[in-house]
Amino acid sequence: MELNLVGSDKLPKGWVKLCLKDVRRGRSTTFNPARDPNATLELYSVPSHETGKPEIVRSSEIGSSKQYVGVGDVLLSKINPRLNRSWVVGNHSNHPKIASTEWIVFEKNKAVLSSFLQYVLTDFRIRDYLSHNASGVGGSLTRVKPSLMDTIFIGLPPVDEQHRLVAKIEALFSELDKGCLLYTSDAADEEDSVD
Repeated sequence: MELNLVGSDKLPKGWVKLCLKDVRRGRSTTFNPARDPNATLELYSVPSHETGKPEIVRSSEIGSSKQYVGVGDVLLSKINPRLNRSWVVGNHSNHPKIASTEWIVFEKNKAVLSSFLQYVLTDFRIRDYLSHNASGVGGSLTRVKPSLMDTIFIGLPPVDEQHRLVAKIEALFSELDKGCLLYTSDAADEEDSVD
């Protein structure tokens, strides 16, 4: 069982075939909140993903062990993979960064742009592959084993091409956001004219 997003073995010049196991963190350093109850931390929890910002919390507010992460690491949720949650660890504070153990961590790597990897991890083919190979009874109780990432192969362009692709994706998302804003504004204008 594997997912090969490369297609044929013929890649464009400068591209390489990369197995995600080569960038996936094998073992994480654990943070135990009971050891330092007064610490302030930047927490990347699965629920806070929706807000786009990590929580700034005290250790005493955390009920379970977490894992240390670093700026530029890419996180992929193990829980309910069909929801397709991926997050790049930012630098929102000077506090140590920790994450739920429900995240698979891909360490920052000079050959792989974090934002490029985040977009790759949200590809519908990866989402579907993870969903079909998750274990559990269904819905929010399904989980992906991190080792499943070791069976996924992607085409990796040179870093300058990764930058270009990310810029193009973000420009398209910006256009989409403008369109949504315009649509919402037009809908509000229509409602006002009906009243």
